[in-house]
Amino acid sequence: MTVSLILVTSSVRLHMPLLSVDAGLPIMAYLMKPVNEQELLATLQVVMARFEEQQQVLQHAVGLEEQLATRKLADRAKGVC
Repeated sequence: MTVSLILVTSSVRLHMPLLSVDAGLPIMAYLMKPVNEQELLATLQVVMARFEEQQQVLQHAVGLEEQLATRKLADRAKGVC
């Protein structure tokens, strides 16, 4: 299961994004309290679009890996490698 997070916090510290990356958290956005509805909706739209882009890139990478594996297998069968 793939998850994207929006971190809502009462204080934003400069090191917070780095800690999130170091911890391996899939945080896509940071919001500072108080969060209004317009800000939340805009952030959700951006995060959902970025998530969809990530999924497409991952699917493309899987397809490329499968093509490479097939090519390696074909090359071995031909005696190239």
